[in-house]
Amino acid sequence: MKESNDPDFIISMMVEHLSSAEVQRAGCFTLATISSDSDAEKRAVAAGGGIEAVVRAMGAHGSNAVLQQNGCAFLAILAILAENEALVAAKGGIEAVVRAMRANGSRASLQQQGCVALTNIAFSDPRLQAQVREAGAVPLVEKALTSFPGDADLQTGGKQLLGKLVLEPKPRLPHAELYPPEVCCTRACPPLQNLFVLVQTPDRKPARCRS
Repeated sequence: MKESNDPDFIISMMVEHLSSAEVQRAGCFTLATISSDSDAEKRAVAAGGGIEAVVRAMGAHGSNAVLQQNGCAFLAILAILAENEALVAAKGGIEAVVRAMRANGSRASLQQQGCVALTNIAFSDPRLQAQVREAGAVPLVEKALTSFPGDADLQTGGKQLLGKLVLEPKPRLPHAELYPPEVCCTRACPPLQNLFVLVQTPDRKPARCRS
């Protein structure tokens, strides 16, 4: 897929080429990158059908772990906006993330992105928190925390999600604690640099910061 910063073009390409895993992977990546720039971009991508396109891509290419992780990151970024939480859930975002986590239990980076996505989707609404629980997220997160005890990002994100789902409600962790400056410097977002290194070296830790 040719490079473009026009989300409408990217979404149209994803719709037209659903069977192409590479088009879908690149589309998820690019929409996540565009959406990370501003709240206005998040709104525009959501209004233009970006959520539906990414959820379809994740459903059509369940065995593509890179695409699944990019899709989780995109949904996490869209759900940073409270107004997008219910929209992402209504379009199947919760189920898409849970499926990705269930199918990729050996990938710590995907588990972490999934935890951030579900936390953001369920952050404001107890009904969405119940939907995340009903989708089967809790045992998946508990398994991920047990499987990767040394992954600080996953431990933080997973425990925050469990706190939201099964413990007394707690405020969102301070951004500096959840994503220290050396990891990420945009508010309440998944470490998007995971996306950037993922295309080349999927198992690397975040190495640079977006401003």
